[in-house]
Amino acid sequence: MRIAQKRELQSCEYHFVTSNFRGPRGENVFVHPNLEPNSDALIDLYRQADIFVLPTRADLHPVAILEAMAMGLPV
Repeated sequence: MRIAQKRELQSCEYHFVTSNFRGPRGENVFVHPNLEPNSDALIDLYRQADIFVLPTRADLHPVAILEAMAMGLPV
């Protein structure tokens, strides 16, 4: 995650919900590998977020985007 390492963006936190994270983990990078759909922990992440980004080329209709929009997040 090169963007998280940029000096001007290091004050941001980056949270990844995945079991296949492959990248550098700095102090501002958090990985959540075992979150279940609709779990309290996942809902809390949505509530704490300012924006939602889903960097994928594989999922053509991701439910995660709909969930983020339902929580009022810019997508």
